Amino acid sequence: MDKVKKNYFIYILYQAVLLSFPLITFPYVSGALGVNNYGIYNYSFTIVTYFLIFARLGIFNYGAREIAENNLSRERLTKSFRNIFVVQFILTSIILLIYVSEVSSFSSFGVSAASARRFITPIIFLSAWG
Repeated sequence: MDKVKKNYFIYILYQAVLLSFPLITFPYVSGALGVNNYGIYNYSFTIVTYFLIFARLGIFNYGAREIAENNLSRERLTKSFRNIFVVQFILTSIILLIYVSEVSSFSSFGVSAASARRFITPIIFLSAWG
């Protein structure tokens, strides 16, 4: 039971940090970027979120199930992890290629392609594995 309490405490602490982080960073980021660039960032982030929905496609849930089923055999566990990683990498690469091919259409929304790439590319790389 002690392990459950420890895990629960760590989870609560994680959620608190997750909720408080935007409260700390928002004033700094909005001041540093300015109103126009912050709007471009938010627009870019929503587009990335749509791409990430398809890049992830429930692989986390599938991976958790596979690893839980194969945790007794080190060989099967390694094989499952490798297969899940490869599928995630391939799917993310495909989605990234689609994103790169579609980024030129951002100019029709009043956002230059250079601005979109500057804000979106780091977001998609950092978020794809999270």
